[in-house]
Amino acid sequence: MSAPPTSTPTSTSSAEEPLQGHSTSKFKPRACARCSQSKVKCKWVSEPGEAPCERCRRSSLDCVLPSLKPRGPRRGKSTRVGQLEQRIDGIMSLLAANHHIQQSSGPPKPPSIANGTSELLQPFQEDLQGHLAPPALQPLGPPSLPRTPALEHIEIVPGLETTFRDADQALDEYRTVYMPCFPFIPLRHDISAVDLYQKQPLLFRMLVQVALPQNFQSQRDVGTWFRKYIAEHMVVQQERRLELLQAILVFVGWGGFGFYIESWATALLQLATGLVIDLGLNKSPMSLSGVPYSLVTEAIKVMRIAEVKEGHTFEERRAVLGCFYVISTVSTLFRRMHPFPFTGYLNQCCDALLEAHEYESDKLLVALVRMQRLVDRVHAVFPNPEADSEASRVFSAPLHMAIATLRKELDALVEKAAPEIKNNVFLWIHYHGSVLRLYEPIIYMNPSLSATDPTEAGLRTEGLWSCLKSANDFFTSFLAIPVDKVGPLPFVVKARLSFAIVTCSRLLFLDDSKWDIKLARKSLDFAGIAARLEELFNAAELFETNHTGRRKRKLIDDDRSIVAKYGERIRWIRHWYNSMLPLEADSAMEMDTGGFMEPARDHGGAFWQALLNLDGPWDLGDQV
Repeated sequence: MSAPPTSTPTSTSSAEEPLQGHSTSKFKPRACARCSQSKVKCKWVSEPGEAPCERCRRSSLDCVLPSLKPRGPRRGKSTRVGQLEQRIDGIMSLLAANHHIQQSSGPPKPPSIANGTSELLQPFQEDLQGHLAPPALQPLGPPSLPRTPALEHIEIVPGLETTFRDADQALDEYRTVYMPCFPFIPLRHDISAVDLYQKQPLLFRMLVQVALPQNFQSQRDVGTWFRKYIAEHMVVQQERRLELLQAILVFVGWGGFGFYIESWATALLQLATGLVIDLGLNKSPMSLSGVPYSLVTEAIKVMRIAEVKEGHTFEERRAVLGCFYVISTVSTLFRRMHPFPFTGYLNQCCDALLEAHEYESDKLLVALVRMQRLVDRVHAVFPNPEADSEASRVFSAPLHMAIATLRKELDALVEKAAPEIKNNVFLWIHYHGSVLRLYEPIIYMNPSLSATDPTEAGLRTEGLWSCLKSANDFFTSFLAIPVDKVGPLPFVVKARLSFAIVTCSRLLFLDDSKWDIKLARKSLDFAGIAARLEELFNAAELFETNHTGRRKRKLIDDDRSIVAKYGERIRWIRHWYNSMLPLEADSAMEMDTGGFMEPARDHGGAFWQALLNLDGPWDLGDQV
């Protein structure tokens, strides 16, 4: 019977009306041709065919009903049974014909022939009974869960496994807790763990391990495995993929690295820089060599050596901006070489992200990058004695004007920020940290001796005071971080805390005739700030302990977490600061050592470890 046409047929007789009506409702298409081909649900506004479906209407596409083909004979499990029945019918027909011949022409055959016939039919009868007989009842055992992707185990690194269901929970934790403070590797909510694992297995592993609860040994194994993976694929196999760059940013972003005394991430950052250059992410794809009228550009165009892309994807733009942000932060805070300049193309990437409105976090991303760009210009303003031995260490009026100009640009950048990110605590942490970095070089410079104007002579003191005030503002913003967000902080935020503590220790013990340290200590109560920081880290440690198994605790050994270690070190720094104050000041305050040995009054090794290397090991010989 052929299928009816898609339009409603015209009835010719009353006898055919019920049949045609039943056929039309039975074979009515459920989806249009496009939705059926895409394997998606087709939502009709009215009857199928009268108006376009919702998907075709939104995409302005032609909504066409699929042609209905006549249904052929059904094929199922009964095919084998039918074949056996045909073979048995044929054998029975032959036996019946043979029996008829024997009755008409001769005596009956001996019983052996009948037995042979039964033996001939027995395998077919058993085969037929095996297909037709109902299955024997088996005793019921314990119910077994179906093997679904959500329950399948996947290896993150050797020795660390999880299910896709737990991986989905870890990715949700990454989206809500980790991604808002480091928005360079966003993850859409409609991407499941299975999809990400199939498309980007390395990035999947890095994002899951960031938020997945695990013991100390597994956390160490992740770092070892990742370094081996990067060395094998980037150095040995010379792979160049965006996924590698994104994985490095995630690993470094939440890695426990020390940058003052030892830097364990320098090699990874150098590889990330090389990957950006090899992928051409630091310049427009239309600029092959980066130099106008270059012979390399002409050769590539003529010989068609490389395919020119029309533009980078948003993922590529976020990755290159994240690479600049991380490397610039390390170089400006810890006096490292800066191999990653901010170019005009990176500014175009910022504009493109703002225009696209793909993620709300892109607004914070652009604000962080552009503020870091201004901090990066401090290298051009202040002389670098390491690069130029003739550089002057005198703070003059032109330097004061340059700093004032950068400060105005920073203030204008924050004023123009989107209203929805002005209440973001990480924006203000970065802003006050940038202002602190702007004024910090003044500490190591001398006032101008040739200045005759008293106003010009006091410019350095004004700069030192602005530095102290920005440090106070930074601590105020840092203490506003919610307790549940302290543990997942990326290293760029904790690095700014280390830098602020170092800068305060310099300002509050600066021996300068034009700097009143007593007034500075009254303006910035460092002991009180340290006590509040200790309380914040202790509260964060208590929160993580109460959520063991549901939240990841970054561990420093089998028993202690890094958050708890931060609280201990801040406490030690507070006691050290109190011990360094004059005796008359010590008598006015209660010195609670809290079980610690009396801090030394000199800058020993333990002091520098506690003060300068919050992310690094506690003892010089200890390897975390």
